[in-house]
Amino acid sequence: MDHYLPAVHRALAFMEENLTAPITLERIARRAGFSLWHFQRIFSAYTNESLAGYLRRRRLTVAVLAIRNTGRSILDIALDHQFESHAAFTRAFKAMMQATPSSFRRARPTPANWLAVFPRSPSTSTPMKPTIQSLPALTLLGLEARFIGPMSPDANNHKVIPPLFGRFFARKPELPPALDACTYGVTRAAPRSSRTREDELVYLVSQSVKPRRRAPAGMTIWRLPAQSYAIFVHRGPVVRIDDTLKEIYGSWLPHSAYEPVGEGSIERYDERFSDGGPKAEFDILIPVRARAKKRA
Repeated sequence: MDHYLPAVHRALAFMEENLTAPITLERIARRAGFSLWHFQRIFSAYTNESLAGYLRRRRLTVAVLAIRNTGRSILDIALDHQFESHAAFTRAFKAMMQATPSSFRRARPTPANWLAVFPRSPSTSTPMKPTIQSLPALTLLGLEARFIGPMSPDANNHKVIPPLFGRFFARKPELPPALDACTYGVTRAAPRSSRTREDELVYLVSQSVKPRRRAPAGMTIWRLPAQSYAIFVHRGPVVRIDDTLKEIYGSWLPHSAYEPVGEGSIERYDERFSDGGPKAEFDILIPVRARAKKRA
């Protein structure tokens, strides 16, 4: 049974009802019944679009029709559909329609098929099979940086994260002894109070240390609670991690006896990673809990 398709449909309906309202991505995720972190990945797996990108495209589509079919001012239409300025609306409009709003209005072309997507359950011929394991609390010491994730058209994860690893390894001599031979990469949503945009994330490159350690200058400590994880093995270049995440959220989780919890995931690197090339392997840990059984 696909547990996620109804949630995606709830989110789509909620967005259609609020194309001219200032809703947040977190409200959409809550309507679907998930945290924003996990629902963005679920939504992308089912629609091949980012949550933010889809909402923006639907708003722009309705705005295009308003420009074609009404005499309202372009600025009023832009603001009604939650674009922050005339300039921002014009940029998005030109990217979609290859014309400015004013020239499009003069030409009044016949509308194309600018409809909402119809999500389908993703499938894979070789579904991934994780190990379910309970792990103790982790104290992770390392360097963090903010980035925009791969589900955004403004993604910069591959520009921000690799250099962060380099800076971390350059400072390893300053760190207390690690509790294991692994390097941990942890992603979570940036604190809402300090985000520069809704889809901003924070990545930590770190090692596991004893509790109560103090962070050297410029470094930070994240403490993760004891938790059950679905542990997947990513095989291949690290730049293909997005494909593995799509399989996890689009194929395994929807049909499993588990559901994701929390606001992040962990990458765990050891000697299998090697040079990060075609033969590389590393673990992806998704925090999960047993799915509640529905009453008959």
